[in-house]
Amino acid sequence: MALLKRANYFYHWLKQEYLGSESTKDIYGKLAREEKYDFTVDYHDRVETYKKALKKAVPKFDSVLDIACGTGAMIDALEPEDHHQVKGIDITPEMLVEARKRFGHRNNISLHEQSFMEADFPVESFDLITVGYATRFVPKGSEQLFAKNVAKWMTKGGYLFAIVQPSIVSGALQRFEKMTGYPKGLNLAMHLEKPFIKHMEKHLEYVQTVPVEWKYLVVKGVAVVMQKRN
Repeated sequence: MALLKRANYFYHWLKQEYLGSESTKDIYGKLAREEKYDFTVDYHDRVETYKKALKKAVPKFDSVLDIACGTGAMIDALEPEDHHQVKGIDITPEMLVEARKRFGHRNNISLHEQSFMEADFPVESFDLITVGYATRFVPKGSEQLFAKNVAKWMTKGGYLFAIVQPSIVSGALQRFEKMTGYPKGLNLAMHLEKPFIKHMEKHLEYVQTVPVEWKYLVVKGVAVVMQKRN
């Protein structure tokens, strides 16, 4: 029953995001308020999935920026120790309410309501920048600004860890977009492995990819790991 309920929530969520007219902030705010988001993504399974990929791909870190942190799954997966400085940013206040329930007691973790496209941090502030399934929200035409900012904020030799969709699904998604004009407001080129790497590698070096997979709906993804040039 839980699986069917989760699948139903997931279907309506994607339908609203890809075909609806509500803003991203409103869609995710509603999911969080109704306590559907963590249930739908299977929060604990997502944490474990991120954790396995991170252990395979990312060396030691001290300072982290988690872009579009949501309710905190990536931060949880990092298992940050007290000496790690972790900053999470997200545009949806309701998502941050849930994240603060988890990490509000940790002085080394700070959470901020902020658009990642409007954020600005000092040069070389983070040796690890993470983003899980949120690169589709980079506005079309702003890909290079996003890549440039990420590279600017990273320390030399620092890493970007981004979970996107494998490019094997690109053909179907792009045909759907061409035929229907949907999804409006989403950037499929930044949501898929090969186009994402192409946009980012002007500022970062490609390192490796790590396949990831959730159990409950077999939602496959790939972790793209890129390093800043020294």
